[in-house]
Amino acid sequence: MLKTVLIVFLVLAAVAVAGGSYYYFEIYLPEKYAGEVMPFYQKLESSGLEPDASPLANATDYESAASVLNERIALLNSIKRDLAVIETPKRMQNYQKEFTEYIDFLLSRHEHALGLAAFLKSASKLHTSIQTIYGGNTDRDKVKTIGDFIKLWDDNLAGVKSSARDMFAKEIKELEKPSYAQLETLWKNSSPGFDFVLGKIKKVDPKLPLEKADNVFTPAEHEKLNLYSKNIEEFLKGLEALTKKYSAYDILAFKYFPDATPTESSERALKFYGAMRELKQKFSK
Repeated sequence: MLKTVLIVFLVLAAVAVAGGSYYYFEIYLPEKYAGEVMPFYQKLESSGLEPDASPLANATDYESAASVLNERIALLNSIKRDLAVIETPKRMQNYQKEFTEYIDFLLSRHEHALGLAAFLKSASKLHTSIQTIYGGNTDRDKVKTIGDFIKLWDDNLAGVKSSARDMFAKEIKELEKPSYAQLETLWKNSSPGFDFVLGKIKKVDPKLPLEKADNVFTPAEHEKLNLYSKNIEEFLKGLEALTKKYSAYDILAFKYFPDATPTESSERALKFYGAMRELKQKFSK
């Protein structure tokens, strides 16, 4: 009799342990995981599928676009770090993988857009700087002598060279009409003209009226100067075309992301949000 009671007791204990184990691994841990993951999903969902373009002043406000993208990248990296430390039950690994891969996808889109925004910001600054010393953005009533001309160029030429270094620091392969290679070639063919002009002008009496500056150059140097000027004009046209084609609004909409079409990106987002809604419905209290 005692032996029978002992066997029954052990069977009941085993059933209790098995039931507790089932509850812990199949109910408690999944619900715990969902409860920890959902706030990150809600944070991502509330931030929107695409960055907020309202801070942009206009279509060429690449600086504000870069600022928006940097904020979003910081948010995505924060979510990724927090997601990585969550205890993931075996049956939740598919959800974890889906979330992590989608964050990586978003990061790649944002980082690519940030690189393009930085490139175009430098291109826009370079265009403005060249126009300032080349004639378009300058009050010519204030530049009457060779000395005025030298000061204008000395004050702005460093900015031209700095913007050019930033612009050509990293190749942007997907550019078309003009391409990155076309712009780079135009710049290489025109940029020496700035130092050439300034070097010649600085040898002249700074009090000399600016209209007599042409007398500084020999016929051969005039020919060289005309070639530089032609290349600079072509380069400026290329920069104008660039900023007209690639707007800051389109950058924030990831229009130029090379790794996925807009349709593919939307499908990727729908797949992720579908998985998260399923997780919420099944396991989140």
